Amino acid sequence: MSWLPGGLGDLVSRAEGQPIYCTSSPRVRRQLAGPIVAGFQRQYPDAAFINARELYRGQHEWLPRWSADCSGYGAAILITFGEDHSGEIDPLAELVEEHAIGIFAGAEVEYFVSGGRPVAWYAVEFPDAYWFAQFAIEPFFMMSSARFARLVPYPGAKLFAPLSPSLLRSVELGGGDDDAPSI
Repeated sequence: MSWLPGGLGDLVSRAEGQPIYCTSSPRVRRQLAGPIVAGFQRQYPDAAFINARELYRGQHEWLPRWSADCSGYGAAILITFGEDHSGEIDPLAELVEEHAIGIFAGAEVEYFVSGGRPVAWYAVEFPDAYWFAQFAIEPFFMMSSARFARLVPYPGAKLFAPLSPSLLRSVELGGGDDDAPSI
């Protein structure tokens, strides 16, 4: 079957029959993540979508289990909920709110990206939602466990391969790509 490049069907295809891990920012409550993941499941009933908010009830469950669980997933979807953005708003911008992930989602993305597994982003700005297959992850200068990095649309990224520095290691970005965002 032919999929729209960068769409959910493309991600499902790239997962090659393995479950798709749906993780989220701390601002996304279980009550929001559940219906979103269920919506993905309704669109692709033959694919398995794993809701991290239901699988792990907190850091105390995630820490001892993630390293054993992660190898069984073929792809990931990051779900974020927009936060108020200070400063001017560009009326022509696709997203007008800031979308942040916490340190645990950062570790999860690091795993998928470093292993060459596809990662997509589903951004909620009530009442709208946006799907991104091309985006960048920019660590905050001042980080916390809940606000570790921001996600931004970036058409220069490869499909399902977010442009990101090594989020959890001190590694210089190489390659001299002048068009890459500063991260």
